[in-house]
Amino acid sequence: MITSSSMPLSPSLPRVGGQVLLLAALWWAADALSRWAHLPVPAGVLGLAILLALLFGGWLPVDGVRFGAQWMLTDMLLFFIPAAVATVRYGPMLRDSGLRLLAVIVVGNACVMAVTSIAVELLVRKGAPLRASRIRRILAGTRSATGD
Repeated sequence: MITSSSMPLSPSLPRVGGQVLLLAALWWAADALSRWAHLPVPAGVLGLAILLALLFGGWLPVDGVRFGAQWMLTDMLLFFIPAAVATVRYGPMLRDSGLRLLAVIVVGNACVMAVTSIAVELLVRKGAPLRASRIRRILAGTRSATGD
């Protein structure tokens, strides 16, 4: 039985990269098989079935894909964000207006960050005197209650 203590704590980049490439190759093969055989099953589902068969059949050890799969799962959000879909779908528009869009995104994010920091700073400055006076009242109440 494989335990977590038998695994290295920090896998090497080539190992993770190789495992990710293996998983990508498996998906690519499943996609080719699905298209060739005209299967009504998406390549991702077919690839998962093939991967499970390889794992349960003992042809592929779990450690052969563990770190690559963990990396992909931890960064899965990057693979499914709508911007990635838009990049694929609107490629010609990005080629024509990509730099302008990038400038709008950068300037827009900078404006949001600036306004947020100004708002937080104003709230902290306005709230600080209120907190100080409240602390003084609390301390004054405890002194009179204790007879100080």
